[in-house]
Amino acid sequence: MIHLAVRATRRYARCPLCQRRSRRVHSHYARTLADLPCSGDRVTLHLRVRRFVCRVPSCRRKIFAERLPDLVAPFAQRTMRLADHLV
Repeated sequence: MIHLAVRATRRYARCPLCQRRSRRVHSHYARTLADLPCSGDRVTLHLRVRRFVCRVPSCRRKIFAERLPDLVAPFAQRTMRLADHLV
């Protein structure tokens, strides 16, 4: 089994409601994702996801998590690559 520790390096994230950029990190949380096998071994990504503060006063979303749409869909437990392969 292969375990990879992964984190985003972009300095900001966009609020999913108002689309404004935020650099203010509120907290972090961990996600575990399954990816395509490598040489027959299972691959697991341990992703450190940041939560950001939306600083727009009129936005209903005060705290939001960064999105990584090229890697994983919201709330998914497998990468986009693995999901496409299984379809």
